[in-house]
Amino acid sequence: LAVVIAVLAPLIAAQWWGAGMREGAAAGALACIALVCWGLVGLEALGDRASALFNPPTLERVDTPVADGVTATPAEARSLPQVISLVQRLAPPGSPIFVAPERSNLVAITAPVLYVLAQRPNARRADLTLEAKPEVQRDTVQVLRRTMPKAIIRWSDPRGIVSEPNLRGIPTSSRELDLFLASNYRVVLKSGPYEVLRPRG
Repeated sequence: LAVVIAVLAPLIAAQWWGAGMREGAAAGALACIALVCWGLVGLEALGDRASALFNPPTLERVDTPVADGVTATPAEARSLPQVISLVQRLAPPGSPIFVAPERSNLVAITAPVLYVLAQRPNARRADLTLEAKPEVQRDTVQVLRRTMPKAIIRWSDPRGIVSEPNLRGIPTSSRELDLFLASNYRVVLKSGPYEVLRPRG
């Protein structure tokens, strides 16, 4: 939306100005609103840059084969190499893995970048679903029963379970995925906000 406003706002204002302001008060008001929105987008961008300049977060490089200069918080930068190394040992190249949320009934966001870092495909082959919905959990469990990934990463960062006023932030009554993982997988590594699970037995 910010990009759309940044592109359209000056075009709207230029169109109205170029027409010699003959379009009347309604067009002028629209041009003013567009310019105000444009200014607000600019102020927000300046605020973000100022915050990054004067109060930058503490970040460290992630030392994994495909990270290519990616940085993360110190805790994550220490955890990720251990997690990725173990997942790659457990799951042969080309075999699927799965990144599970901390709670299957509340999934605000997930961490699909872990598939990239591990260089392993997603068993579900879909990252952007409403994962907490009962029907999605049922589908996920069916896929995991069929494929039984050799490694599952559970991501327990607090950002993943933020309650927000949208469909992703509303808890559901289903914990089917949690129950499946508890019955069929065991934790073999805990590091920072990550757990690595492997099949029982």
